[in-house]
Amino acid sequence: MVRTAEQPKGDIRPQYGSRLAASNAPKRKQRKTKKSLTSGSADVFIGRSREEGCTFNSAMHRIRDLRYVPAEIVSMSNIAMHNDGTSRTENYIAIARSDGSIELKSSSDKFWSVASVAGSRHLVPSVIEWVPADNADDVPTLVGGSADGSLFIVDFQSCQICARSSSGGGGVFSMARLHGCGGAVAVGCEDGAIRIITTPSGPDGKYIDCIKTLPSVGSAILSLAWKSKRLVSSRNGYDAYETSLHCGVANGTIHQTLIQMRFAKSVKAVPASVESVQSSFRMTAESKGRVNSTKIWCMEQLDEATLVIGTSLGKVQFFDTTRGTMVQSIDHNALNADVLTLAVSPNRTSIFASGIDSRIVCIERQDDPNERDELSIPWRLTGAQRPHTHDVKSLVVCSSVTSDGEASDVLLSGGVDTKMCSFVIGKFSKLRPNTMFPWPTRSPIQGCSAHGRLLIMQRLDRVDVYEIKKGCTVEPSDTTTDRVGKVCIKSTSNLVASSISHDGQFLAVCDASNLYLFSMNASVDLNGRIERLSVKQIDGVETLKMPPLLSLKFMKDDAFVAADIFGRVHMCTISGRSSITHSVLLDPAKEKDGASEEARLNWPCLPKTSISISHDERYIATLSHRLRDSVVILKQQEVGGRKLFKYHWTLPSVGERVSAMTFIRDASKLAIATPFSKVYTFDLKQKRLTSWSEKNGYPLTNVPSELNNKSIIPIRMTSDPERPDMLLMGSFGMFCIIDLSTPFPNKCWVVPEKHVRRRKKGGCDGPAKVCTMCLRYNSMLFFDYVDAGEIVVVEQPWLDVVDHFPHPMERKIYGAT
Repeated sequence: MVRTAEQPKGDIRPQYGSRLAASNAPKRKQRKTKKSLTSGSADVFIGRSREEGCTFNSAMHRIRDLRYVPAEIVSMSNIAMHNDGTSRTENYIAIARSDGSIELKSSSDKFWSVASVAGSRHLVPSVIEWVPADNADDVPTLVGGSADGSLFIVDFQSCQICARSSSGGGGVFSMARLHGCGGAVAVGCEDGAIRIITTPSGPDGKYIDCIKTLPSVGSAILSLAWKSKRLVSSRNGYDAYETSLHCGVANGTIHQTLIQMRFAKSVKAVPASVESVQSSFRMTAESKGRVNSTKIWCMEQLDEATLVIGTSLGKVQFFDTTRGTMVQSIDHNALNADVLTLAVSPNRTSIFASGIDSRIVCIERQDDPNERDELSIPWRLTGAQRPHTHDVKSLVVCSSVTSDGEASDVLLSGGVDTKMCSFVIGKFSKLRPNTMFPWPTRSPIQGCSAHGRLLIMQRLDRVDVYEIKKGCTVEPSDTTTDRVGKVCIKSTSNLVASSISHDGQFLAVCDASNLYLFSMNASVDLNGRIERLSVKQIDGVETLKMPPLLSLKFMKDDAFVAADIFGRVHMCTISGRSSITHSVLLDPAKEKDGASEEARLNWPCLPKTSISISHDERYIATLSHRLRDSVVILKQQEVGGRKLFKYHWTLPSVGERVSAMTFIRDASKLAIATPFSKVYTFDLKQKRLTSWSEKNGYPLTNVPSELNNKSIIPIRMTSDPERPDMLLMGSFGMFCIIDLSTPFPNKCWVVPEKHVRRRKKGGCDGPAKVCTMCLRYNSMLFFDYVDAGEIVVVEQPWLDVVDHFPHPMERKIYGAT
């Protein structure tokens, strides 16, 4: 039931999670989840025959019961940014989820998550919006609001929630940025007042400044649309614009306010101010005789005279803002389910709508050159798709660039079922959407070889410790994965990173502000199984006064490497389970005069979120998903009789972001991969490409067609300990074996040959051992060696995730009895 407008609490958008599923819907047969599956200790065979396929002598542990449940999408926001470093315009999509986390995806990299802010489960964003840059020397800022009345800034450079303040008007239910000029955002609050905010820079960074509060309209503001109409004047270093702001109120009314904004041309001047405010008119939405007022959940302003809204009656309506009248009304669904979100194509001729009824509809109009009045051209529902099973809460439109350099407009959708779908706008009714499942780019799982092989699984507020049964058999039911302990962290923020030592004696965990270190002591039985795991926190960590950390990685001894939000790399050594010492290995030079220029050319300036250590521990590599200077190498050197890690080299740019890296075992070589499956190997001693990469060419153009797929993004790499020339590269739904002794082929062997996810058929132009892709595993959260000759594959079956969703809206299914 929709809450009344007089008492909006929390997320006042309607939720149908309490309704029963459709009684006439076909029942899904319950499956028994396989807890773990391993092969024998013989060769793991991949290929058509042993002579043709790749083999490596490893036992495969298949684990499917760790119960990773992603959070639903509550809001999305898109912004286009021209990057002078790459001379291209990129679209960045921010995605807020119900657990407080916020992701940043790049449309130029197959919508891969280039950054993620862990956030706090106690501060769940209800809406997020980008604040455009005021001038060419500034960068965009992402602001968010929550139902508890908080406003905050999301800083992807430090992966932190900062500048938190109160809205001053209760819960924040809507936001809209000013389109067409300047950098300002309108915030709709629970008290019925609209706040105009900006994000100027101060001594401690950017902060939220409320420059104007409009008079209250008497009820909660549910939706906003703000657009610039015309330039009024340009003098004395300021540009004045006349803008029109529309708001949808919980009492069923639509208000239009004319606001004159003034923006500074210079950085030193006051960035933005409100010159005048004038209320223009008020319209009331139809209620169809209902007692409760119609809720206007979303709205978009197409031009100066056309406003489109989505209502709680399941309708998409068009209004003439010059006369204050409704022009046309289109039914979104036959059940009168609420329309929660709208999106408009760049040419303003297509409108997309969805909501509690998860059907996404396309409403179009055909431009008539003989028709002068655009309002007289009717809108028609031309297509619909239903890729989601539950409520769709957000729609955004952006521009995507393929690997061939072709640009196309794309519609993105997300909601309660946690996944995101992309549609090509020009072929909305012809092509099926591409589904992107919500698996994390950085795996929350890590393994070690101690005590019969341990696994740790990072949750929001704890770390679970699992044990893999020692001894491999071919029977799936003979191998189990038991949770032997858990480490709970009492913190207001979600956990950011965790790492377990190689011997299983230490566990390091960090949240958004603190580092926690634990010692673990396992009691084993006669069979070598863990009976009890005792965990004790090590004191004295707070005396190190370390800044917030983003990544952790243990070395073979009692030491671990950490990277902080400022780009520094730390080495922490544990002594006797009771004390800890720390030193800084790398401190990037603090730029003064060129700091703003570097931020603008390399925006977003993403931090180091991944650490890799060579097998002999002579090299340390840190990875950032920024466009340039993403991989930094540290080398162990002898200074004054002591072995210390010093800066060695920064890998040159390969023209794309680096999505994965690994050290090639028994050699001072590093392999990296890009989102488009381009693989490069570097010789760290000579600081150059290896002969293998030089033979393949730079930049690499000879990529196997099977790997250059829109759903394949390499996010993990490792190498065979027994065969260093074999490189393993994996995504969420596949992994492939690459032979580094032979040049990269044009095609790969794909096994199994008959598979539902195999798109194309064709032979390989060379020996199959060069590159073989395996599709036997799907929804992989972890794939790596935990010991010599043993690989652990952790999968999360999608049907198990669906079981955690609320019941969908009850609807009639055609053909069901």
